[in-house]
Parts: sequence; C-alpha cells; structure tokens
Amino acid sequence: MSKLLDLLQRISDGSPAPLGFGAARTARLPGLALVGLVTSDHQAGLTAAAQAGLDAVLVSGVASAGDAKGLADSASDVPWGICLSAISGEDAQACAEGGADVLAFGLESAASSMAGEDELARILTVAPDLSDRQLRAVSALPVDCFTVDMTAVIGPWTLHDLVTVGSISRRTDKYVLVLLSAIPAKDDLAALRDMGASGIILDLSDVSPEDLAGLKTALLEMPRPRRRRDRARATVPSAGFASAPTPSREDDDDDDDYDDYD
Repeated sequence: MSKLLDLLQRISDGSPAPLGFGAARTARLPGLALVGLVTSDHQAGLTAAAQAGLDAVLVSGVASAGDAKGLADSASDVPWGICLSAISGEDAQACAEGGADVLAFGLESAASSMAGEDELARILTVAPDLSDRQLRAVSALPVDCFTVDMTAVIGPWTLHDLVTVGSISRRTDKYVLVLLSAIPAKDDLAALRDMGASGIILDLSDVSPEDLAGLKTALLEMPRPRRRRDRARATVPSAGFASAPTPSREDDDDDDDYDDYD
C-alpha cells in the first residue's frame, strides 16, 4: 500500500493506545497529513522536504512523469510523486517504475492512467462547486483522494471557506486534501480537520524551514476531537462499488450517530 494512504488511514482511525504494562508508546499521529508541493528547483525542494520530515511531497512543473527520473534520491525516505494537470497511462507507469508513491492529476487525464496494478496513491483535483450528480460520478473513479484548491485563502479562514471544503468532504468517501498557499493558524487547522479534511498540501515556494517546523509541531499537538462522526465509506453510492448498508433510523436515534473518540 502507498505510504501516504497508510498514514491517512491511521489518522482516520486514530492512534491505538499501547496494550500491557511497559508497552512502548506508539508514535503520535498528526491531526492532518502534511504534503509539500515543490514547483521549482525540484532537487533542492525535495531535499528540504525530506529534512523537514514531511509526510509526502509532490513535484509540479515537469512536462511529464518521465522528466522526474532521479528525484527519488533527493526525496530520501519521504513518499514523493508527480503533480500534473493531465496524465497518461505512460506517466502512471513511469511514476510507478521510478519509485513514486503518489500521483496527482486533473479530470483532463487519459482514462488509461487508471489502468494497471500498482501501489500509487492517486489524487484527483476537483472543483468545490460540483453538483451532487457530478460528485457521485467523480467518486466512482478508482482514485484515493480528492484535492480542493483553497490557495486563494491567505488570511484567517472564514465560515464560507470551511463550508467550501465541507461541501466536498461531507459528500464523498474519498480522503480530502486541501491545497494551500499559506500556513493556517492552529484554530483554522483544527477547523479544517473537523470539516472532514484528512490532510493539507502546502506550496513550499515561500515557506521557511522554521515555518515548516512550527507547522509540523502544530499538527502533532492538535487536540484530539472529543467526538467525530464515523467515517462513512459509501457516502456517495456509485455503480461498481459495494455500498455499506444504510443504518436504521432506530439505530440513529439510539446513539445520535456519534461515537466518543476518547
């Protein structure tokens, strides 16, 4: 499995407490996954991302996945991948063969990019104003995550900004990553998590190592939510995918559809 997907799953499930006297404590999970976006000077950007200990890093500004050969060494142990507006089946194959963990792309990509068996985490960029019908169709695609572009937000987040993210996260079974151009405040990070975001993708162009270190600390120190709605893996039914049974109204009335997190 993709390392990024494994982390997103563990964040979603929560970190289990160690069992037994003297059991080693498990590493603390961040409240959101942190993915860096490198748009230029790729070798140096990947090295900086690796030194900062990001959860994954995406490289954009390359003509094709084949142009990214040799980047794996700079990324070190950090999962990395390519971000293109449109990809082909050859791009997907080149990424898999080059040791990539992630592949991000848009709806203009070729259908062949979905073919084949590999361990890549596929991230699809979607518009936040998709109708229910459009989102249902897009959710049927065999991708793992959606990216919502919120780079226009450069100051404190408003309720409208949060609702924009929630309009996707609350209507799909995919992990939702939010693309940012600036580091949100701690309270805004928690609000994004509570609106259903699983991670953030941050453009590293103007982010200092000190700012990255502070963000990593903030994500690790995010308070665990007191309650959270059980993540539904079939929020948007789609042909070809098994849907979880709809809970009965009696069950809903009994537990108010919430579980204690702690």
